[in-house]
Amino acid sequence: MNNMNKLPENIKKYIEQKEFEKDNVGLSNSTIYIYNNMVLKIEDDISQTVETVNVIKWLKGKLPVPNIIYHEIFENKSYLLMSKINGKMSCDDYYLDNSELLLKLLGEAFNLLWNINIKDCPRIKDINSKLKEARIRVENHLIDLKEFNDNVGNTFKNPEELLLWLEENKPEDNELVFSHGDFCLPNIFLKDDKITGFVDLGDSGICDKWYDIALCYKSLKNNFNGTFGGKIYPDFNPNKLFDVLNIQPDYKRINYYLLLEELF
Repeated sequence: MNNMNKLPENIKKYIEQKEFEKDNVGLSNSTIYIYNNMVLKIEDDISQTVETVNVIKWLKGKLPVPNIIYHEIFENKSYLLMSKINGKMSCDDYYLDNSELLLKLLGEAFNLLWNINIKDCPRIKDINSKLKEARIRVENHLIDLKEFNDNVGNTFKNPEELLLWLEENKPEDNELVFSHGDFCLPNIFLKDDKITGFVDLGDSGICDKWYDIALCYKSLKNNFNGTFGGKIYPDFNPNKLFDVLNIQPDYKRINYYLLLEELF
């Protein structure tokens, strides 16, 4: 890591002289360094990290998540040191080559989330809170316009138009559960064909269960069609996810949440 001297002293004492690699798999704005048995996550969004730490502590005993080793706010950045989850990402070639097993394990992951009692969950990330966050991002011009135009530019001419549509067409009758918030294959870890942990919980909290389903559905499509990794699996059908979850697909709701994601 460059400029180790800029790290908080209480972080340095844990990681100094230890080998690491930088995580380049995820799509978040965080900087993540992976050590043999620890992960250091550096973020500018201090308030969100504080909330995430509280959620992770609340999840202990409810869900396999990293242990918080040390957290400090230092020079307007958040430094979060956590234990490393054992296993492989669920987008590992082994699981992509064994799609039936992968879908079974993802179904188990969803059930673990949905069986959590949300009565005293410390964070709400429902549709109303997400729309408020989206409006702040749009009004402060925080949207990557190139990415926006590449993804939905043919349907909505700008983020403001999309936001207005989302606010006017938000889904009703939400099925509130504990939501991972970024249920993508790199964030679900597996070992010996079992779930070992959930990572990247920065957007977790109470939300409509279809939000996670939408992100998982998109992640499955992108990992199996070659968008990520380059290898194409022509025989894979992402709609099998709904068979595993024993639910009828709600494509209207899925499309809504994927459009909402374009503002984050």
